[in-house]
Amino acid sequence: MKQTISQDTARDIPQEQLDYIRIYDRAAREQHYASSRIIVLSLVLILILLVVWAKYATIDEVTRGMGVVIPSGKIQTVQNLEGGIVEELLVRDGDQVVKGQALIKIKNQQFESIFKESKSAMNGLALEIARLRAELDHTSLVIDPELKALVPAIARIQSQLYESNTRFLLNQQRILEEKIRQKQAQIDKYRLQIKHLAKKARLLKQQIDITQPLVERKIESKTDFLELQRKQADIIEQKELASSSIPELKSQIAEMQKKKEELAITFRTRAQKELGEALTRRASLVEKQATFKDQVSRTLVTAPSAGIVKQIHVNTLGQVVKPGMDLVEIVPLEDNLLVEARIRPSDIAFLHPGQKATVKVTAYDFSIYGGLPGRVERISADTLKDERDQTYFLVEIVTPKTNLGTKEKPLEIIPGMTVSVDIITGKKTILSYILKPLLKAKQNALTER
Repeated sequence: MKQTISQDTARDIPQEQLDYIRIYDRAAREQHYASSRIIVLSLVLILILLVVWAKYATIDEVTRGMGVVIPSGKIQTVQNLEGGIVEELLVRDGDQVVKGQALIKIKNQQFESIFKESKSAMNGLALEIARLRAELDHTSLVIDPELKALVPAIARIQSQLYESNTRFLLNQQRILEEKIRQKQAQIDKYRLQIKHLAKKARLLKQQIDITQPLVERKIESKTDFLELQRKQADIIEQKELASSSIPELKSQIAEMQKKKEELAITFRTRAQKELGEALTRRASLVEKQATFKDQVSRTLVTAPSAGIVKQIHVNTLGQVVKPGMDLVEIVPLEDNLLVEARIRPSDIAFLHPGQKATVKVTAYDFSIYGGLPGRVERISADTLKDERDQTYFLVEIVTPKTNLGTKEKPLEIIPGMTVSVDIITGKKTILSYILKPLLKAKQNALTER
């Protein structure tokens, strides 16, 4: 606090005290000025720092608009190609379904019966093919226990056929083998006979050679000599007859062996032909069975994609479903959420596809649950008008998430929910934001007429 001393008072004060008071007063004033300078300098420094911070600190420029969640795909209408009778309704309106989930079970007795018959025929063909391959390869018939359990009657018939066919072949071959053995025994008999006749012929020739000189000298009777010659001719004839019979018997044996081989070839040829026919029938039946299976599988109507059941067109058990009739309408729920936002024409200039955005669902408090990150997917080419005749641009925003909350407790977002959208169009410094009104005023100042 400043103190002033008048001249009269100064005369009454000793000079030493007066000097002390003056020094004290001057020191107080200098201390006050120093404090003021520090405060002023601090304020100036703070102001400079604020200006520098405002020059370099940036904030997002945001364009805002209101919108609504829409299905990312068109509403899907589920139909049934063949039709039938409603056996079971597995969902209700508003249910959320996943891809492939059963919706309606339709009963079609005709297709189920045809499919069962085709399966039975396939099992029968499998057994027939196994039998024919066993016959073709000359191996034992091994029947799959599973097939035997499915079609025991057919398995029994195929086993009997295999035994009958193989037994018939073996019997025919055994008959021929027996005949071959008989012919071979005859050959052996003829060879033994030829050997015996040859020995007799040698002995008889010796006897004739001895007797002939005696007959010439009329010591032996000529009649006896002629009898010996007759016997010799008979032996030679028997020997030649036996010798000529052996090639014929060998020829018969060769013919029988050939016939035996032909039996095996005929057996294999027949098995090969029947196997080819069976394989052809199976290939044809496989194609038909795929069609039958597809028809039977379509009796269980399933969801083509994940979504929400919008409407079920059949609601009565036993109701007749016509072929191609609309059964269920599903609003798709894809991995991405699609939002349509309305942006004023005055805010559209700096928008373009690919910009980041934040989607705030009005049904959930943003301060608690936050929003969904997204990006601008498409901007309408021209303005549209709403029911109040106000123009706007339609902007589509895609979000990678389809729900808020946590993984354990997700908050589902369904088509029809309203949202607010913040689209980040750029960045600007705080200083430029503060100076913007001044710059606008400068541009418009002193230009009035």
